[in-house]
Amino acid sequence: MRLLICEFITGGGMLNEPLPPTLAREGELMLQSLVNDLAACDRVTHIDVLRDARLELISGDKVTSLPVALDFLQSLKRSCDSVDVVLPVAPESSGILQRMTELITGKSVQLLASDTAAVELASGKRRTLATLAGQGIAVVPVVDPADAHSRPAQDWVIKPDDGVGGEGCRRLPVPPDNLGGADLLQPFIAGCPASLSLLCTGGRARLLAVNEQYVDLDQEHCQLRGVNVNGLLPDLTRQQLDALQALADAIAAAIPGLWGWVGVDGIFTDGAFTVLEINPRLTTAYCGLHQSLQHNPAEWLLDLAVDGQLPAFSLAQARPVEVWL
Repeated sequence: MRLLICEFITGGGMLNEPLPPTLAREGELMLQSLVNDLAACDRVTHIDVLRDARLELISGDKVTSLPVALDFLQSLKRSCDSVDVVLPVAPESSGILQRMTELITGKSVQLLASDTAAVELASGKRRTLATLAGQGIAVVPVVDPADAHSRPAQDWVIKPDDGVGGEGCRRLPVPPDNLGGADLLQPFIAGCPASLSLLCTGGRARLLAVNEQYVDLDQEHCQLRGVNVNGLLPDLTRQQLDALQALADAIAAAIPGLWGWVGVDGIFTDGAFTVLEINPRLTTAYCGLHQSLQHNPAEWLLDLAVDGQLPAFSLAQARPVEVWL
């Protein structure tokens, strides 16, 4: 199969502005990991990569860079005409991933990602958490500021409803009197910032990694400094690991349009995982997945695309791998 990778940050999605250094580095890490893994798959005959014309081109035996110097979405639309499958990587914020997904879905290619409905839902944290809570999944609640003042003293977190990563996220010692229309308020949960790496299809999921996140959070900003892929795995009991697999299945069932790579951000407290948000796409943790699992995860994605089967494997042999931004 001939495949197109379109990573928004490094692929020309920000042509009209300077590339944010942190986002560009994160995008570059994910892109390079994807290209390396997919190029090693026998099913893949060639890889086209959309590339911001300001950046150095990516090359390889199976790889062609397609410089984007004008309109990103038009470049994506044209590039879909010469491939069989398309793998988009983009933030959910501002409807970016949703627009890319809608465009790809309208072409005669196979989408290697979650469908439009799942992306639209996951783009809003409030709706996502309400959907999951409605299925009995433990989530960090969204609280009205008026109610927050009547609660016992604790720290609070303000974040945009459609923000990606730590964008616009702040920790405050007291709740605000009011919020901007696009912000939401949640209680600060003490524990270990964590994420789950999943492979999903048709309401089913396979847990691939249980990751520790290295996060700085204060009154000014929130920044992800790195991820320890499967870094929490050695401390989990068999019962806790089974519970996380059950959680993965419950999330996939609650949002059946999730497909392929999915990240789940949350907090580990006393061995239990509480969900903060769903990322219906590849996340930074992917960059350490191949080394951690000692298997090429891109092969599993392509197997899923061809025969719809999730991989059967054991996390017992997985090892922690740190990825720094």
